[in-house]
Amino acid sequence: MFKRVIWFAAGAAAGVAGVRRIEREVAERRARLEPDALAHTAVEAAGRGADRVRSALADGRQEMQRVSRELEATHDPSRRGSRSRRSRPTGIGKVAPTSTR
Repeated sequence: MFKRVIWFAAGAAAGVAGVRRIEREVAERRARLEPDALAHTAVEAAGRGADRVRSALADGRQEMQRVSRELEATHDPSRRGSRSRRSRPTGIGKVAPTSTR
């Protein structure tokens, strides 16, 4: 008979602890779903999104400047010489002589 009382008390204590835990979780979820909390969460998310966009734009600009400097360094018109744009470089379009031996 004494075992039954102990097991009943243990079960009742576990039940009370479970109910309190569920009540606490429900109260936390209810607090997170209140309009003020939802608005605060939305503002934070929008701020994080704006920060990511700003960062991506800055990275894109830096890469664009790096590529531009690289292209300017490799395609500098002052290094081409005095040849005009319309003149064709020698050797292009000519057929190489073949040996008939």
